[in-house]
Amino acid sequence: MALAGGRALQAKGRQLVPAGERLVVHTPGGGGLGNPGERDPARLERDVRDGLVSAGQALQTYRQPSAQP
Repeated sequence: MALAGGRALQAKGRQLVPAGERLVVHTPGGGGLGNPGERDPARLERDVRDGLVSAGQALQTYRQPSAQP
């Protein structure tokens, strides 16, 4: 965690960010595991049904025609 100017901040505790300054936080991403096109269609359908991903986004990302609501 740092200010946009590069000054590092403590990772824990209360931090004051001066007015006009920006806070930069780098977090690990959840980029996924494996080929999206090989995702279990039943799990993808459940995610669409449960509202975790839209049917359109599921089709675009996973390229599976079974990703219908």
